[in-house]
Amino acid sequence: MPWMVSLGGFTTQNVWEHQCGGSLITSKHVLTAAHCFLEDRTQRWVNGWQMRAGATDLMDNNNGILRKITYEWHPKYQGKAYFDVAVVFADVPIDFTDKIIPVCLPMRPVDDIEALKDDFVNLAG
Repeated sequence: MPWMVSLGGFTTQNVWEHQCGGSLITSKHVLTAAHCFLEDRTQRWVNGWQMRAGATDLMDNNNGILRKITYEWHPKYQGKAYFDVAVVFADVPIDFTDKIIPVCLPMRPVDDIEALKDDFVNLAG
């Protein structure tokens, strides 16, 4: 799933700590859950919050590309399930490749809750 990114940081120069997954929606934006950022982990990580895109093996530090990130969560988020959404901002745009592309979102809302009934779907995150 080439739109998936790992959000986290390096505890040492060689050890990546995955905190949450997210979906690349533009070359600079990722959609994820706000609860990913409740605990401040920046003191534990060598370079603060980062994202890894295009990585198929998080144990291989040469796998994928890195970007430093900032984030904003929904203004009504209060630590519960409601409004548990955040947008992550990459410091430098990401070049799309065959391993890194934004998620395909529908062009129109799907108002019919039965529209995908009995279809197979993929879930990631």
